[in-house]
Amino acid sequence: MAKSYTKYIGYGGTATLIGLITWFFLYSHFLVEYEGDKECAGTFLDPCEWHYNLTLKDIPAYYIYNKNAVELTFEPKVLMYVHCKKDNRFTAEWRNDRSVYLCGSGWRDFDWTKPLTEQYAYVEKFTRNDKHEYKIVVLKHNPNDVVKFAGQLTKEEIDPFLLPVIKILQDCTTTTKGITQIVRDKYIFYYNKTFCSDEPINLSCTQIFDKNRILEEVSSYVDYQNTTICKDTGLLIGNNIIDYSKADGECSRDGCIIECDYFQGGNKNGKCESGENCYKYNICNKVILSQRKDTPSLRQIEIE
Repeated sequence: MAKSYTKYIGYGGTATLIGLITWFFLYSHFLVEYEGDKECAGTFLDPCEWHYNLTLKDIPAYYIYNKNAVELTFEPKVLMYVHCKKDNRFTAEWRNDRSVYLCGSGWRDFDWTKPLTEQYAYVEKFTRNDKHEYKIVVLKHNPNDVVKFAGQLTKEEIDPFLLPVIKILQDCTTTTKGITQIVRDKYIFYYNKTFCSDEPINLSCTQIFDKNRILEEVSSYVDYQNTTICKDTGLLIGNNIIDYSKADGECSRDGCIIECDYFQGGNKNGKCESGENCYKYNICNKVILSQRKDTPSLRQIEIE
């Protein structure tokens, strides 16, 4: 008989979600997938959703039992949050209204404490290769809040940020260019030919159509095409602006990190590379990660 495994969580105190995910991450029989930073307003129309998946890899079954709640803490505090599990049995139309049901259609409330039905004593059962999908849905007090919840997986920090919706600011220039297009038209001309027999007594004539004469006509016209080139000039984060022009160089963004290399001593690709004068800034927690040039403009790039 195949052996199954059991884990009890939450006895003697409140379990934390990050602690639980850490256990799954360290336990070799599970595959753990989780998201990073998310951009969201944190409203009913645009709730923040952070997903994580758990898959049992190489044993027949695993049972989870829990007595107490699995909690999360946020900085700053949020209006409310809920744990959810993907379940296609929960697809009633009314669940699409997030102000009524925060998890949304196709998901059910799941706080790691309550079994799905009374006939099951365990909270969750995993079987081999069956992926379980979960998410945390969060509403913010203010859509402009940068919200963080934290924990640790092995030596790597899990500290995803729930960012405001970030809009890329651009300066765009449109130019019009005329391109000469050549048109080649071919025409087939039909004309008649009459052939008569050379028999003197039974003279007969036959008329046929010949279409072997093909003429080509070449013409041209000017096609006017618009080309728009846009350059990123900064970011609008909620009501705050980050202005790249104050960096005296080229900038780029990857998630929470902004990198700028300077016109003097940089290759103008917007990346902080070896030997360049550059600047790297974390917009999520407003921390300067590195800099190789101390000028007033370097400090001005920070959120106004």
